[in-house]
Amino acid sequence: MRGLLYIMRGVPGSGKSTLAATLGTNFSADAIIEALPGLYTQNWNRERCDRAHAICRWKVWEAMKKGITPLVIDNINISRKLALPYAKMAKEWDYEVEIRESNTPWWLEIAKLLKGEVLKYPRP
Repeated sequence: MRGLLYIMRGVPGSGKSTLAATLGTNFSADAIIEALPGLYTQNWNRERCDRAHAICRWKVWEAMKKGITPLVIDNINISRKLALPYAKMAKEWDYEVEIRESNTPWWLEIAKLLKGEVLKYPRP
């Protein structure tokens, strides 16, 4: 393998960015939106979000072309649609892909809940 690509996955506020900062060269669509003038909430709209993701993908492609490793995609990546372009780029540039989730205590507890390991809901 030529390099390593971490794809962060999780809900907003789950600690992805904290973990991502320790893993390698970080790329984030949110950071692109936040860099625009004005407040983040005032700048957000679907078109701007799509553009930020396109810029993020282009920056990752450029980094892979240069052989920079490890790379970290610090986006939500909950849907296949958002993560798939990065996985395809990784295959093209011979990067290994590793999906990472936050390891903060509160997120680990929520993850257990989501997997049904802590609470079992009775069936109606």
